[in-house]
Amino acid sequence: MTSECLINFGQEHDAKFRDYILTMIPDNAVALMDRGFAGWDFLDELSQLNHLFIVRIKNNMKTDLNHDRYRIVQFYDIDSGVEYRLATNLKGLSDEEVAELYRHRWGIETLWKFLKMHLCLEKLITKSLNGVTNQIYMILIAYLILELIEIPIFYGHKLLDKLRYLQFELSRRCSVIHWSFDWQPEILVS
Repeated sequence: MTSECLINFGQEHDAKFRDYILTMIPDNAVALMDRGFAGWDFLDELSQLNHLFIVRIKNNMKTDLNHDRYRIVQFYDIDSGVEYRLATNLKGLSDEEVAELYRHRWGIETLWKFLKMHLCLEKLITKSLNGVTNQIYMILIAYLILELIEIPIFYGHKLLDKLRYLQFELSRRCSVIHWSFDWQPEILVS
């Protein structure tokens, strides 16, 4: 379960948040991080603070160093054709279990990519966990509604076409001024 939320849309390098990341990892939680946090000094600091972690490391990082605090796990993803190298201090898990946990983290990345590219989630209204969660739910609900709506073929079939059609129809049939000044509860009840 997430306790805090730090979302960086690429404006800053992940390493700039390292001090903040160190404070937000709860006890008995496993921090799953990507290559932006991979550095032996940072991993040593995580280990000294007794934080559990799985971090993807860069392929050119030297791994022949003697690290008693963590181990290197390598796996090959057949679907993407990519070799992954992970550093972890989880001792009770097999290499396969560590790789599976990292795959779950990658699912979060693909969700963010989908939200940003297809649903235009470029800016967040808030940075709180509750606010971000609500904004994501609103965008997903709007997306599902647009997927379900059928519009005349003349207007197109893309989500943007459906959104433009809805905007046109709403502006044609009602206005915000009527909603704000002529609102009557009887209309809503009937």
